[in-house]
Amino acid sequence: LSKLHTCVSECERGFVEWELATVAEACKKFWLEEFCANYLEMVKPVLYGESIDAKAKAAARRTLYLCIDAGLRLLHPLMPFVTEELWQRLPGRNHDPNACESIMLSAYPTPKASKRWANAGVEKAMEHAVNLVGTIRSLRAQVNLTKQKVEVYIQRKEVASFGEGAPTLADLCPVIATLGSASEVKIVEAKDSNTIPQQCLTEVSSQYTVALPLHTVDLGKLSVTYEKKADKKLAEIKDLEGSMARPTYASKTPQNIKDKDQANLAQKNVEEKTLRTALNTFLSMMTLEERKALHESKIKTAEQAVKKYTDEVKKLTDSIPPKEDKTYKKVIHKVGPKLKKAESQLRNADAALKRLKEATVS
Repeated sequence: LSKLHTCVSECERGFVEWELATVAEACKKFWLEEFCANYLEMVKPVLYGESIDAKAKAAARRTLYLCIDAGLRLLHPLMPFVTEELWQRLPGRNHDPNACESIMLSAYPTPKASKRWANAGVEKAMEHAVNLVGTIRSLRAQVNLTKQKVEVYIQRKEVASFGEGAPTLADLCPVIATLGSASEVKIVEAKDSNTIPQQCLTEVSSQYTVALPLHTVDLGKLSVTYEKKADKKLAEIKDLEGSMARPTYASKTPQNIKDKDQANLAQKNVEEKTLRTALNTFLSMMTLEERKALHESKIKTAEQAVKKYTDEVKKLTDSIPPKEDKTYKKVIHKVGPKLKKAESQLRNADAALKRLKEATVS
């Protein structure tokens, strides 16, 4: 509701200053970023939870109604027909004797009327919660946790106060758990940092350290995935560097393309470094025996790749007739590119197998 008041204020300013873009942006931000992305998700456990009392459910429904009603009225000047249709379908309107016949006849929300909902402390607290949720989602994405819920530890460097009447970080844990798809969110003080599991993926900010336990994650499988991603990114870097190193590149390529390629190369280097850092983090969390087993698995996979490409090269080579044969030119035209590609893949696989056999695991 406090964010709704902010939206109302922005809409009023936009109309006063004849800036419809301000009105549109305020409505878009409220509907998409505040209401749909956050509040609707936060309120689901309250509405559908069996252990939640009736008063809490009624309060949640009332807040939903107020937000949708006022949100549609705010948006009506920009989208008259859609908002009219939706507003007419709001539950409870037919039972309200004071209800207007049309959204066009209802009062447009004003900051004076919505000021009672303004609460800077609540907004500040929710801003912290949403930032923490973003961090948790980022950590989950890094380890490919899509549906599985695990506990999350938040270590705060100091006890934050969001103002009088505002919720504390502990009060916000259920909200953070819901939006961050966590089974539980645990607040840990600096002196109790030893209670956080050792195998955790962490992200540190100026105020918090967020830790995601990896006890349910297959680190070996994850490290293989990240290594493949990093190798693929490195290959893209080599291809782009090769393209930029062509003799005609400096003289014939337009400057805007050069700038674009340079920015693209820098971005790819950052991405490759990030992937390698994550890979090293996962490997460091594994035991020596696990790393050795993973290394042996990689060697076995590389040997299979060498055999596959060796067989493919042999098959393609055997399919080429002698040069004296009438069909030689036709066959070589068709098979030649495939053979060249297979030979290149075989060389790369041989080189990868050699590197793995020469590497030591520590």
